[in-house]
Amino acid sequence: MRKITARHLACLLAITVVFPAARAADDIRFTPVQLKTLGIVVAQMEPAPMVLSSRFPARVVIPPAQERVVSASQSGLVEALLAAVGDKVSKGQALATLRSTELVTEQGSYLQALTQVRLAQSELARDEQLFKDGIIAERRYLTTRSRHEELASALNEHRQTLRLAGMDEAALRRLEQTRALSGTLTITAPIAGIVLEQKVVAGQRVDRLEPLYRMARLDALWLELRVPQERVNGLNVGQRVEVPAAAASGRLIMIGRDVDPENQTVLLRAEITRGTDRLRPGQFIEAQLSAPAAGPRYSVPVAAVARGAKQSVIFVQTAQGFRAQPVQIVSEQNGHSVIAGELRGDERVAVRGVAAVKGAWTGLGGGGHE
Repeated sequence: MRKITARHLACLLAITVVFPAARAADDIRFTPVQLKTLGIVVAQMEPAPMVLSSRFPARVVIPPAQERVVSASQSGLVEALLAAVGDKVSKGQALATLRSTELVTEQGSYLQALTQVRLAQSELARDEQLFKDGIIAERRYLTTRSRHEELASALNEHRQTLRLAGMDEAALRRLEQTRALSGTLTITAPIAGIVLEQKVVAGQRVDRLEPLYRMARLDALWLELRVPQERVNGLNVGQRVEVPAAAASGRLIMIGRDVDPENQTVLLRAEITRGTDRLRPGQFIEAQLSAPAAGPRYSVPVAAVARGAKQSVIFVQTAQGFRAQPVQIVSEQNGHSVIAGELRGDERVAVRGVAAVKGAWTGLGGGGHE
């Protein structure tokens, strides 16, 4: 049997002294000495303008508009890979280099077309002047102009092919000036983001449009929640969404219109913009929906609420001690209970040592107040 010390006995006697008063009046009487001895601590309630729902399962996904697949613009040999999975890259940064004979052929065709256009342009200028002087017929001038337009169109087609192959304007000007053909093609990042997947290895031959990397921007992410259909009524686009485990938050952007026949849930989609660095695509996590409180609501530590079979109460501090105040528990979140009841909002309540106050209130097992 556990030995009862003198301090324990003093505490029990201190509680016993106040039982009659507790039952005879609304106040549960405690002296300052008794409060200190029993470790009873009080604190002021805080307003709770927002109420969080129960936690729902959710999956982290990447918004489609933020994801890119980087493909080979020409067939060839993967000469080098310059980025790895998990790397953060900027827009235009080199990701890989390819060796492509097709690129050499296309560059040669472009230079040949460029030469033909320049020659046709000279002929057009000559025939235009001869036509103005009345030396040649209009038909000849129109034929020369038509040929120039056809060759210019072909040159533009070759130019666009090289642009699609990955050559920018600077590379095209350099090709025109030096006329030096190169079979090396640099593949660059189309957006700034994170490399999520590497689909090839160095030394591998690839076809045109074969995927090389998958990458995405992760500054904003989506959460896809499955919520029972009976809990959807009253939800609105724009409501705040919290991810407690990751300290992340965002807004509800979509409420599904159909119900999953297997589990009778509705798909909700939220955009998370705060705390995304603590979330990972594909991760399963729990999320809560936040909505404005319907009427005055207050937040107290979970330990401040004494729960009974028929009602829950908090112990409001008075001049003589405490008063038991019935409340309704609206929700619980992050170690706090959101409560409602006949409260002013400026009350100070017991937040530690609540068991001692409840013991005095119920007469150590009298049970009449539950």
